[in-house]
Amino acid sequence: MPTKRRIVIADLDEPTRSIVNECLPHDRFEITEFDESKSVASSTCVDLVIFRAPKDLDMIIMPFDVGELRQKLNELDLGS
Repeated sequence: MPTKRRIVIADLDEPTRSIVNECLPHDRFEITEFDESKSVASSTCVDLVIFRAPKDLDMIIMPFDVGELRQKLNELDLGS
């Protein structure tokens, strides 16, 4: 059985979370919700971090739909 890829998500709104859930099946990815109450960063290797950026921070691009997220995952060699 292949090792699951580790994904950390943080502060996603419901529409974005549904896109992530559709593209990242739990049988292939270990998805962890970021916990702000923990002050120490984990030493565990993470393959991808997905978070909601402020609207005025236009340098970070979040895919707008399932197709765009799947394309980005494939570019990062995390897709199917």
